[in-house]
Amino acid sequence: MFTLGSSGNSAGFAGQLGIGYAFAGFINPRAAKAALRSYRESFTATPFGPGTPQIILALNIVAAPTEEEALTLTWPNRAMWADLRAGKPGPVPLLADAASSLSQEQKDIPVHVEGLMLPQCLAGTPDSLRGQLRPFAEKFGVTEIMVQDALNDPELRSRSRALIAEALAGL
Repeated sequence: MFTLGSSGNSAGFAGQLGIGYAFAGFINPRAAKAALRSYRESFTATPFGPGTPQIILALNIVAAPTEEEALTLTWPNRAMWADLRAGKPGPVPLLADAASSLSQEQKDIPVHVEGLMLPQCLAGTPDSLRGQLRPFAEKFGVTEIMVQDALNDPELRSRSRALIAEALAGL
């Protein structure tokens, strides 16, 4: 059994119950370090839990053969979030529509783990993703990584997921 959350409160709750914790890093990536630390520190084994802390880290991840293309593939997700923040919820825009609706500043928001801080969208090649995720997973005891993406092009999504699987193999 897991509790899904995106804050230290839900993490502490899961830890006190002695159940697994799935952190929604695609919603609140900046809270990841504190939430995962809270979960591990508050974890108490109970008869209905796994006995040891179990963490699923759910992230928005896209992968491509080049860093530049991977960055571009984050644009639909960025545009969706920009629309939500502006009070205009709707479907995930197509890549071309996202490209025309985002400012250059929005397009250039960092997509790499920096100082163990997760970005809203993590993007890269399989090698760069592995290099970014391994230290984070090891530091916080992540047992599984769940991938969420906002790619609505089936071919791009399929290719991205295959490259992500390559990145996560053996992690």
